[in-house]
Amino acid sequence: MHRVVDGEAVLVDLAGGNFFGLDEVGTFIWEGMDGETAVAALVDRVVGAFEVTSDRAGSDLLVLLNEMADRGLVRAAGAASTA
Repeated sequence: MHRVVDGEAVLVDLAGGNFFGLDEVGTFIWEGMDGETAVAALVDRVVGAFEVTSDRAGSDLLVLLNEMADRGLVRAAGAASTA
């Protein structure tokens, strides 16, 4: 579950009761994730919307996605569910 408040998303892990906040860029990425969009396409969207290089956007995006995956908020498309 998530809510956007003042341009920033708050994600809620209902099972664990944990909250995860996203800044403007993280919210932009979250809203672009649809389960089908490739990471490279998300990088291109970030580069088009913000003043950032492709290398930096890609690196930062992978850090964000890995952190979200570690918290159980996202998983790679095609990854088996453990639930």
